[in-house]
Amino acid sequence: MGGSKRKRPAVVSNVLVGNGHSEGSHYTDHHGNSHATTSNASNAYTSRIPIVYSPRFAADISDLAIADKNTRDALAYLARKRLIKMSALIPCDRPVSDEELASMGRKGQHAGQEEALVNPRGWSISTGGGMHHACWATGKAMCFFADLTLAVRHAQALRPGIRIMIVDLDAHRGNGYEADLMKDSDAGSVYILDVFNTGVYPPPSEAPSKRAIRKAVPMDADTSDRTYLTAARRALDEAFLEFPDPGLVLYVNGFDVLKGDKNGHLGLTPNGVVRRDIMVFEAALSRRIPICVVIAGGSYMEDNGEVIGDIMAKVLRRCKLL
Repeated sequence: MGGSKRKRPAVVSNVLVGNGHSEGSHYTDHHGNSHATTSNASNAYTSRIPIVYSPRFAADISDLAIADKNTRDALAYLARKRLIKMSALIPCDRPVSDEELASMGRKGQHAGQEEALVNPRGWSISTGGGMHHACWATGKAMCFFADLTLAVRHAQALRPGIRIMIVDLDAHRGNGYEADLMKDSDAGSVYILDVFNTGVYPPPSEAPSKRAIRKAVPMDADTSDRTYLTAARRALDEAFLEFPDPGLVLYVNGFDVLKGDKNGHLGLTPNGVVRRDIMVFEAALSRRIPICVVIAGGSYMEDNGEVIGDIMAKVLRRCKLL
């Protein structure tokens, strides 16, 4: 690949980076099914530059296309409401090099943490990350770039000795970064709180990565707002008691917890998700702890972008962050 140009797939945004599977290799979807990839980019793979999957491969992943469209529609909704400005978007019709996309992925995650750490108000939101199934060595389950591992490493380099709390409230367990951060968890420099549906991806074969979790909160399918929020609030309070005064909270929020989502299979209402996100924002900001939010599952329900945008708007307004 090295410098070659490839048109960016129209249905996929700048998060499509990965470890460069070869032609004929496989990836695993959220249902645990194995699929053949179509990327032919592996020959030029280096450990420093993630590889962008081919448009044909990207187009084959319909769930990712839905999630990506919902995220972009949510941002467009917020822009129409004049709550954010849309800028620096790369047009789908211009060729974008693999190196440029890889650089965007790194810079976007770096910018999110640095904004949270240095912004006087102490928060930021990244819409191009949260790929919590990807680990340093490989992509998994529609996650191609280990941005959460990178986020931790970048924050550690930026502020040596920083203690980081990861709050993962996506419907799926974050097996990728958890596998990467086991030593950090053992050493007490990273604390992971993960609330997840036990009946969905990842499969039992990924169980070893659970060792990194300091506070695991398993949920059953169709869990209601009340049950979910009660358990999550209790776990969050306990987490800050067990890991007081972290230097940064990385919040993987995920909208695949919404009732009807075909991959998350939980039962939260939009109002329940608003309450969930307010709970996490207030837990961090009331303690004067910077928080960087990454939107993981952009919801796998068709045309759900405005629902997500409305949720984000309500959270930002009620937390007086706008």
